Amino acid sequence: PVDLGLVSSGVELFAAAATKIERDDEVNIGRGVAARLLAQYGAWHEPTLRQYVNLVGQTLVQSVGRGDITYHFTVLNHDMVNAFSTPGGYIFITRGALRQMRDEAELAGVLAHEIAHVNQRHVLTEIENRYFLRKAGEAATQAIGTYGGSGGAVTMAALQAGGPAFSQIADFATEVIFRGYGRTQEIEADKVGAEYAARAGYHPEGLVSFLEASLARSQRNEEALSAGLMRTHPIHAE
Repeated sequence: PVDLGLVSSGVELFAAAATKIERDDEVNIGRGVAARLLAQYGAWHEPTLRQYVNLVGQTLVQSVGRGDITYHFTVLNHDMVNAFSTPGGYIFITRGALRQMRDEAELAGVLAHEIAHVNQRHVLTEIENRYFLRKAGEAATQAIGTYGGSGGAVTMAALQAGGPAFSQIADFATEVIFRGYGRTQEIEADKVGAEYAARAGYHPEGLVSFLEASLARSQRNEEALSAGLMRTHPIHAE
């Protein structure tokens, strides 16, 4: 944990910004982002479909999940074709994406891609490398004033759910997810996700099959179905 009370120079500030987010803070951030996603789209509560998605997700997690977090799988009540993941293991797939899938391997491929984003810490890396560097001074000043003064032992308690620093970081993480990751991170999630699906016993080309079908739909001028996926992921041909 970072003692923000000791941050008093540019060098120390940079060191604080470079500190890795630990597991408990990761889960808190992910829970905050998940709440924002659910508030925007709502959950699809059809019990059979929800159970099916969870069974496929948990099958993947048994093979490739991290042991320090609990993964949650939720269907979002929206017609766009997309899927999202947050730090801490919260995985979302839209009703529209499920409607377009032709077999379980495609579902496993998409969920494995999102699990890979979580396991590779893609959102957390964005927070550590961009948000902390930009906001460290502001967050340090705010936390010092909130958690005991400049001489106090100010730690990552500033990230506790509900606090102002936490809210800013969760907003930034949500922005990253909606905007989409960089090309390198998406290709990494494709590669790692295909390996995850294969390790769980699924055909490793499920994600490729889903993206090819999505590309075909977009070429038939069905952009509305794939608009979300195209906005947050590299173009289908890539």
